[in-house]
Amino acid sequence: MVGFLVSTHSNLCYGFRDAAAMIGCSYENVDYLSLTEEGIDIFEERMNQKVREMHEKYEHLIVLTDLMSATPYNVASRVIYHQGYEDDYVVAGTNLGLFMELVIASQFEDDVKELAEKAEPTGKDSVCLVHPFSYYAAEEDTEEEEDF
Repeated sequence: MVGFLVSTHSNLCYGFRDAAAMIGCSYENVDYLSLTEEGIDIFEERMNQKVREMHEKYEHLIVLTDLMSATPYNVASRVIYHQGYEDDYVVAGTNLGLFMELVIASQFEDDVKELAEKAEPTGKDSVCLVHPFSYYAAEEDTEEEEDF
């Protein structure tokens, strides 16, 4: 099974955990690490430790981060590189839909590359623009047509 480490600024990573639990999704192959006011050096030490701990349980790891080129992303990439885990991945721009889709898929899929490659299209597909007036107006038009 692939392990996931969700690493974000502040407590966002725990928000993903709590929201998934509220929906009924809670998995043991996920851990969390937040960047706090304690600083980057302490964060990097914790990241090193978390990656080592997770590799004791899981052959491969995907780190889900909030922003491309920001500290959680940079530190995760650096730690994975220096620890020599060539088959691990770091994903930037994680949203709740992406998080849940990958974690659920990992219950059935062991191929870390295949899981990691789902991240970008899944993240993009879970974002959409809705103009409420257009949406509800179209719905009302459909209801009026059905009345005839």
